Amino acid sequence: AGPTGLVLAAELVRHGIRCRIIDSLASPSITSRALAIHARSVEVFDMMGIVDRFLNEGWRSYNFVVFDRKKAIVKMPFDRLDSRFSYVLCLPQFVTERILADHLSKLSVNIERSTTLTSLKQFDEFVEADLIKDDGTTETIKCRWLIGCDGAQSSVRRLLRLPFKGNTYWEQYVLADVKFETDLEIQDHYLFSSPEGIAGFHPFSSTAARVFADIGRVKVSRENDENMESVRAQFPEPSNEEMQEIFDRRGPGNVKLTNIHWKSLHRIHRRQVDSYKIGRVFLAGDAAHLHSPTSGQGMSIGLRDAFTL
Repeated sequence: AGPTGLVLAAELVRHGIRCRIIDSLASPSITSRALAIHARSVEVFDMMGIVDRFLNEGWRSYNFVVFDRKKAIVKMPFDRLDSRFSYVLCLPQFVTERILADHLSKLSVNIERSTTLTSLKQFDEFVEADLIKDDGTTETIKCRWLIGCDGAQSSVRRLLRLPFKGNTYWEQYVLADVKFETDLEIQDHYLFSSPEGIAGFHPFSSTAARVFADIGRVKVSRENDENMESVRAQFPEPSNEEMQEIFDRRGPGNVKLTNIHWKSLHRIHRRQVDSYKIGRVFLAGDAAHLHSPTSGQGMSIGLRDAFTL
């Protein structure tokens, strides 16, 4: 019941196909996570008949601006996009999920929470799936198709024994959601570049923004590149004061982080399955592909996986 699964369920129902949507989480996530909704995805919401809520609640960004320290060197305007929605619409993922879940409930489909897929078997005409609820109740269901929209750690992909081919980038990043003050244009997105690294500043309201910065390259072997304890030892989470210093050094110096209310260390993966369809089982969204979030395309690609399918 992330954005990909919610769009898929809503579209199946719109096309007259009965479905069930399960999620192992007991309640929706409340963190911001994916923020960017690109023009084609807004067009998809328009075709689904739900675009107005997104437009009313979202924050529009009109340009992407790159600084070399204090000097602006690149400005990419989104108004050249061949779309009625020629901007990036910024909205915390939990709001996107809430709008989609509300839409799905109006179609008389309820999300079955605290429900986990434990196994699946494929036959010529159907898929057999075993489910377990948090209270220990089990159920075996038969369905014509099964679609795994279950994210980077996909249980469906694991049960299919599909390799998730690719690698992890060596750079370690810190991400944060912040309150800010600035005299920059707040309906633009920014990348600050300097010899010591990059930093990003992406407002999603008049007072709140997502920021990120690379804090160095991980020193672990290829065979051990997922050893997170080793990574944490090399890169302790920067303090709020250190975050401000990073932006002062790398950017134009006029972005003040007034309050940091969420912060996380992060590494970027580039991975993809060889096929999105195995028999009667499909994969969509992060279950099928992971890549750098720099362009803010990850959630939008998952939404369009679902809509196209």
